[in-house]
Amino acid sequence: MLNWIVIGIGDITTRRVIPAIQSDPRSQLYGIVTSDPAKAAAFDTRAWTSLDEALADPAVQAVYVATPVFLHAPQTLAGLRAGKHVLCEKPMAMNEVEARAMVGCRGRER
Repeated sequence: MLNWIVIGIGDITTRRVIPAIQSDPRSQLYGIVTSDPAKAAAFDTRAWTSLDEALADPAVQAVYVATPVFLHAPQTLAGLRAGKHVLCEKPMAMNEVEARAMVGCRGRER
């Protein structure tokens, strides 16, 4: 079972991403990172307001980034550095420099 967290709870996550995770027998919606935990209540799962706290949970294995584009690079890099698998919504980043940093990140700092 792959434990997913979703960062951001907007239209794309509520209508597409979360239902896809929930319908896959190999996946579980483990939690949601949102500035408004009340929005996560309908999904009967954990909710964090802090991405760092969510990424510190060793049960989290995969992250879906669905926040405004200016947050994609920093949140993707945080997930990768925490040793998680990350799937980032498009567009990937604000510019080429951010995109290259995301692609070049090797995960946990050694």
